[in-house]
Amino acid sequence: MLVLGIILGLVAAVAQSASYVFSRMFVIRRGQAVLRLMVLGHLIMGIASAALLPFFWSPAAKAAVLAPDILWPLLGSAGFYMLGQACIFLALRHSDASRISPMLGLKIAILGVIYTLFCQTPWLRGSPALVPMQWVAIVISVGAAFVLNTSAARLPARLLLAVLAGCLMYCLSDISIYKLVSGLKGVGRLDSTMLTVCLTYAACGVVALFGLPFIRRKHGWGDWLYALPFSASWFGAMIALYTCFGLINVVFGNVIQSTRGLISVLVGAQLAGFGMVHLEQVTPRSVFVRKLLAAAMMTAAITIFAIYAKRSG
Repeated sequence: MLVLGIILGLVAAVAQSASYVFSRMFVIRRGQAVLRLMVLGHLIMGIASAALLPFFWSPAAKAAVLAPDILWPLLGSAGFYMLGQACIFLALRHSDASRISPMLGLKIAILGVIYTLFCQTPWLRGSPALVPMQWVAIVISVGAAFVLNTSAARLPARLLLAVLAGCLMYCLSDISIYKLVSGLKGVGRLDSTMLTVCLTYAACGVVALFGLPFIRRKHGWGDWLYALPFSASWFGAMIALYTCFGLINVVFGNVIQSTRGLISVLVGAQLAGFGMVHLEQVTPRSVFVRKLLAAAMMTAAITIFAIYAKRSG
């Protein structure tokens, strides 16, 4: 289960890195339309969730979903996620994906603090406490994010604030996801994961539906086509990530997921090399050394966390 969780976390990191590029492409080519991407992208994912839900619905699933303690984790997973997406999309409107994605590694530190301070509360009771060496892994992974971020000019304060707000919202959503997956009693692991994905993004689709009247429609179907790659890559990433959270704990899953920062930097370098400077700026060769250092740090963090997660398990 540990190995499968790591693999799925890496799959989620790759798919998320692709989604950031597609979202950057949308806001550039479709007139800086952050709200439009939020609405259309989540409508597409909501439709996909509604289409998938019957395949994982059963009497046991119905009983689990209608349990009274499911509502708040569901609202938290969808609501905090939507707020986090809005913050990150605003940041992507003004900066390259390869600059924003590494900073999302700060999620790990925020999650670590939340788990340490609140692990004995009813909200997080039963969650594994972090041992000192796992904190070392968190520090290393956050350091890797900063190494990547300092490869170029620093982010402006307002963008950094937007990223930090997005990280906090994502953390609260991730915890809600874990509570939701573990709270669906009487269904299999795969069914509980897929039910969580479908319920969460169906709820996001309903929220997005209310935003439809507020977006301009001058681009017609072209907006839907440009939103589709983002939606497909993000939805696939979430299926992998939710399963990862179900197999291993949320903090460890986020350590693995933080490799998206390095992936985004490497993808950005390739895009710049292909001449797509409207998506990614060209960076000097000296940045490559920092990329290797960040990769080594992230690998060390994942290895340390995996070793001590296995021992504590």
